[in-house]
Amino acid sequence: MIDDLRTQVFKSVITKLVDVLRIARHKNLTVILSHHIISHIPTELLQLCSKVIFFNTSFNAAVNTKLLNVVSKSKLETLHEIVLSLEKYHYIVVENNRIYGVFTNDNVSPIIGKPTNEIKVNNNNKNGSNGLSINNQIDLLSIIVQRVPEFNYLTVTQKIVTIAKLYPNLKPRVIAELVGTTPQNTWKTLSLMRHNKL
Repeated sequence: MIDDLRTQVFKSVITKLVDVLRIARHKNLTVILSHHIISHIPTELLQLCSKVIFFNTSFNAAVNTKLLNVVSKSKLETLHEIVLSLEKYHYIVVENNRIYGVFTNDNVSPIIGKPTNEIKVNNNNKNGSNGLSINNQIDLLSIIVQRVPEFNYLTVTQKIVTIAKLYPNLKPRVIAELVGTTPQNTWKTLSLMRHNKL
C-alpha cells in the first residue's frame, strides 16, 4: 500500500518504486496506490496502474491532462464529468480505457475482480460539441425563461445553479453552452453547489 506519494520525491525513489511495481505485477501481487489528487501522482506510477478507482472530490474542478494516462483523449471530458457528478461514497472504475460504474463503497467486487456495468461513451455526436443543437438550445432557454422569468438578470453562477436544479441530468457541457461560459467554470460551480459551498 502506497498512500499520498507526491511527485516531489527524488527521481531515484520513483525509479526504484517502478522496478518494484513491475516485479509485483509479474508475480501477480496487488499493490494499492491511494491519493486525493491525481495531479500529484507520479506519472511513471500512474502508467503502471492496471485499474484506477475514482471517487468525487471538489479538488478536481478542472480537467487534468494526467488523466490521459488512464483514458484516451476522446473519453477525457466524459470521465471528468462522471467523476464530478458522483454522489458521496460512490465510485467508478477505469480499466483498459473503459469506464465502469457507478458502485457504492460497500461493494468491493469491481475493485478486486472484473468490473461490470460499462459506461458507454458516445463519440459520434452530430452537434460537434457533444451538446445541444442551436435550435434545441434556444427552445430550452425559452422554457427556462418561462419557468424563471428573472433568469436573464441572474449572474452566470446563479444561471448554472438554476439550470442544474431544473434539469439535474443535463450534462455540464450543455449547461456551459446555455449559459455562455466555459465547461471548467460550470464544473467548478456544480462541484461547489454539491458540497453546499455556494
